[in-house]
Amino acid sequence: MTRNILFIATYPTVDKQKEGMFQRIKAIDAEFEAYNRTYLSISPVSHRSKTEEIIGNVRIVYVNWFIHFVFISKMIKSADYIYVHSLYNFKFLIGASLKGKNITLDLHGSVPEELEFYGEKLKSLFYNEVERVAYKHVTNLIAVSYVMVDYYRKKRKLNERIKCVVKPIYPINSIFESKTDDVDSLKKSLNINDSNVVFVYSGNLQKWQNFELMIQCIRAMNNPNYRFIIMTQEEERANEIVSKLPNSDSVVVKSVLPKDLNLYYSIAHYGFILRDDIVLNRVAAPTKLIEYLSYGLIPIVKTINIGDSVKMGYEYISYNEDLNGLSAKKSDKNEEVAAAVLRLSAENNIPQILFSPL
Repeated sequence: MTRNILFIATYPTVDKQKEGMFQRIKAIDAEFEAYNRTYLSISPVSHRSKTEEIIGNVRIVYVNWFIHFVFISKMIKSADYIYVHSLYNFKFLIGASLKGKNITLDLHGSVPEELEFYGEKLKSLFYNEVERVAYKHVTNLIAVSYVMVDYYRKKRKLNERIKCVVKPIYPINSIFESKTDDVDSLKKSLNINDSNVVFVYSGNLQKWQNFELMIQCIRAMNNPNYRFIIMTQEEERANEIVSKLPNSDSVVVKSVLPKDLNLYYSIAHYGFILRDDIVLNRVAAPTKLIEYLSYGLIPIVKTINIGDSVKMGYEYISYNEDLNGLSAKKSDKNEEVAAAVLRLSAENNIPQILFSPL
């Protein structure tokens, strides 16, 4: 049976795949590789002229929301299945005829709550309204955690018509076994030996990452056997902050490609993930956390309530404990938790769910 599958999202070309949202889109797209599909990349500002390109069995159409709304509406009307990545894209469907359509909404995260956290009150209110409209039409809801499903069941009083599926965000190219020679070479280049306890941080310096709080923790961790590796794309700014630490000689700041993260995780024992105890984080399933757990790292946390991790029994350490007496060890339990998350993600095959009878 030929299916007309329409994605409302920007196609994840190679240059975009470092960004979190596009990693998610790429991971989902990989499950549709056998299908002909169309990506409708909609912008309220650019694409003033409609353009198209073909990549394999993917048709990508670039349009402007205002100029090409009639065309967008026709594409939606003719689609058998519509897959919308995030509320940020669902807004482009408002005004089109959605009655009776098979619409899958991949939440990615809690958009209104995220915007409220950043102080974007008006945008938060706007996307709350988009969310309200979305749940009138959505057939399938894809969430990144069971906690997220529970949250939206209560917030939007979801009825049984909506099929809720948990599909954790998972890393595309950072979880695989490292070669011993490569690991040994990295340790040598970083002057790390077997007696060192290694801490890592993977991420940038955004407010919600609590980077400054991590720096305060490192400042207080004066064990001479400790080594810290900060992996960030904001290398210059991070180096400037680190240089002011009294123990800066134990800290390395690097920009690391996703394909090389596994080497750094292989030599590490603990990983910083200092999220605040707010809805935005409670319903999340951070890629970084899955990466840490996959390599047996023990997360150093501000809140333990990050997605389904607590229910799954992960091992962690609170940032306000005494962190100076930690030993060089990994967690078998955390590896088991990560494996269970990845299994769940693999088992919940989106095309199978999307194409099953309503």
